[in-house]
Amino acid sequence: MKAVFYNIKKHLVILKMFTKNYLISQMEYKCSFFTYLIVETIVLLSKLLYVGVTYNTGITVNGLKPEEILLFNGTFFIVSGVYGGFFMLNFSNFRTKVKNGDLDLLMVKPVSLQFMCTLSTVEFAVLIPNVGTGIVMVCYVWNVCQLQVSVFNILGYLFLILCGIVIVYNILFLPQLLSFKLIETNSLFKITSSLSNFNMMPMHIYPEIMKRIGIFIFPIFVVTNFPSMFILGKLNIWYVLWSPVAAILLTVLVRLLWKKSVKGYSSAMN
Repeated sequence: MKAVFYNIKKHLVILKMFTKNYLISQMEYKCSFFTYLIVETIVLLSKLLYVGVTYNTGITVNGLKPEEILLFNGTFFIVSGVYGGFFMLNFSNFRTKVKNGDLDLLMVKPVSLQFMCTLSTVEFAVLIPNVGTGIVMVCYVWNVCQLQVSVFNILGYLFLILCGIVIVYNILFLPQLLSFKLIETNSLFKITSSLSNFNMMPMHIYPEIMKRIGIFIFPIFVVTNFPSMFILGKLNIWYVLWSPVAAILLTVLVRLLWKKSVKGYSSAMN
């Protein structure tokens, strides 16, 4: 157990170093960074227009008022911002590393190879606007709907978001493992990345069979729906327990498939 905590601490220190160094490198090309930030903000504004139209229509979804639906939207922006900031670019670059044999140098380092491949860069231009907007929306709904502000609610919400981030990481990284077998996986990457958009609205708008699949088989609805429902008091205890269980099961599955894929990897030096 002591070794586990030591490894976690070591990798957190390395992540901090990666984040600092990548931020410094981005600041060396400020024009490029701020251009990317502006583009990402424009994309975010286009999503907010959709949210605004939905809000102004005054529709209700399974008893959820427009203000409460905003909570789902805000949570979606937070999680998608974390995914876009920490994982998306790394996932995109991963298949290139496999194709070009760039994994060779990473494999000899005394650090988790999966960690090096999926958390080596941080896109602040994606992280800042999306997470910032999501937090503002969640705080707005919390105030307007007069939701109880308590340590239990805040910690529960953050815990379920953490579980959601782990789930979305595993779900969207799983198809990338095909890079070890297939030459081109760009189309698959785009398709799987778009799956997260299902979480922008409450899962109640989908048919019952689709909800079951999205909770228990392909738990994409667990990512942002569960934290929002928890705050609104609409999440039963079994779903609360299922969130960390799903995160753990997916992590174990992806880890096993990762190890199997790496064993079959042929390096640039064969």
